[in-house]
Amino acid sequence: MLGQAWAEGATPRAYTTRALERAVRELDAQARELGTAPARLRTSATPLTEDVARGLRRMADAVRRSDRSAVRALADTLAADARQLRRLADGAEPS
Repeated sequence: MLGQAWAEGATPRAYTTRALERAVRELDAQARELGTAPARLRTSATPLTEDVARGLRRMADAVRRSDRSAVRALADTLAADARQLRRLADGAEPS
């Protein structure tokens, strides 16, 4: 949502960049906690959380470059990744 908001001009660049960087830090902390998760969940979630972290970093870079089209594309990808993580958290099989 943050990427889409920035792409539409609803949030300032500095705020958006800081929020994305904070999201990466939070995701990194959550990824470290996967070490205590059941093996099946850990195996499914670890690559996905790494993809999301990379996507957030790329989005922050795109915001710094004022590349709104890249941010929109990354926001779509991250939304799909978020849905997949939600399914995993709810106990669904990975797709």
